[in-house]
Amino acid sequence: MQRNLKIEKMRYQENKLGYNFILAAFLVNMYYLVVTLNHLEISYHIGIEIGFNLITFMAIFLGMEKVKGHDLRWSINFMILALIDLARIFYMPKMLLAQGGALVATGEDVSIITGQAIVNAGYRSAGALIVMAVLLLIAGLVSYRKAKALRDYYGEELGGNN
Repeated sequence: MQRNLKIEKMRYQENKLGYNFILAAFLVNMYYLVVTLNHLEISYHIGIEIGFNLITFMAIFLGMEKVKGHDLRWSINFMILALIDLARIFYMPKMLLAQGGALVATGEDVSIITGQAIVNAGYRSAGALIVMAVLLLIAGLVSYRKAKALRDYYGEELGGNN
């Protein structure tokens, strides 16, 4: 086996790049949650949105440490989570746009101003989901590449969880 010092060194270094991208996605998810919940009308959708975000926060929080340690499965999980976040655009942001559009359509001054604020929140929440998905996808790809290189170099010697 030919020695590759770069990969051998990677075994003892943390995956800080992937970790930092995931941390940024965590912060963007917090922004998304605040924007969405501040403008959503009170209904059961608030509970669904909070449930989605709790699962997302838990997955991100638990996976951050695993990815920092070059875990191959969690790298794939973050790429899947990125796709789920892209699909989430069609739920809450779409609902905010419809809710704001209905208020704007009334033609009353107060309703138009409120409706426009809700429409803007819909665009901001959709943008936040897109940014979060891109950050998670980049983190997943970077982490996957590093974990795969380690696994190929060392084989199953790394403990079997990679």
